[in-house]
Amino acid sequence: MNLSTAVKLLETECRTQISIEARHGAFADCEDLKLAPDQYLHHSVFCREKKLADHNKSCAANKKRSLAIASFGRRFCGTCPYGVRELAQPVIFDNKLAAVCYFTILPGTVSLEILKKKAQWLNVFIQLILRAYAVTHAPVIRRNSSEYYRKRILYYFDLHYMENISESDLADELGLNCTYFSSLFRKITGKTFRQALTERRIEEAKIYLKLHRTMRISHIARLCGFSDSNYFSLVFHKQTGVSPKTFRSQIE
Repeated sequence: MNLSTAVKLLETECRTQISIEARHGAFADCEDLKLAPDQYLHHSVFCREKKLADHNKSCAANKKRSLAIASFGRRFCGTCPYGVRELAQPVIFDNKLAAVCYFTILPGTVSLEILKKKAQWLNVFIQLILRAYAVTHAPVIRRNSSEYYRKRILYYFDLHYMENISESDLADELGLNCTYFSSLFRKITGKTFRQALTERRIEEAKIYLKLHRTMRISHIARLCGFSDSNYFSLVFHKQTGVSPKTFRSQIE
């Protein structure tokens, strides 16, 4: 059983929603740790709308505080700025914070005591996968090759492309000096951070335009990290050769 399946089973059993803030590099590479898009940190419709409302400032600040508490390795309960109560379960591996599992406490969710037991089970489950991965991939992890960083970069974009992220944010995530990382990023991708992020956002916008024919283009722009719909249309045209409206009509 992989992590994605385990999370789905626990959600059904406990009548809760579980999201995971992944901090260990293995989450970007290990198949058993891969999650569905809606299982990463707070990607529900409610949370996305709240993040978009203030460009993720409130949620990002709250997450920073939450991670600081979790780094001590103790499970705790908290309430987000928008009134959502959660149980946070840290996952410590090699004396570092590898992940935080957030169990949303909803009407109908099992008792807190049962939820704590299930959270501890998930904690042990993730640690076992990390231990197995470390044994088989230890040389790769120690070497920190270009391929390792490429996967970490793509993984970070997958999680945060819709947010107001910067190159320094990703450098901090990888524990690298920003100047060195800027050079490394261009060497690995052949692009600047902003170019790569823009391309990732445009690819996501294409999916929205294909699958959501009636959704307003301005809303798609916001969902993909563009605060200004006119700028989004300009960038989209530059990347694809057509406007978002024309792209959608061509599909139809």
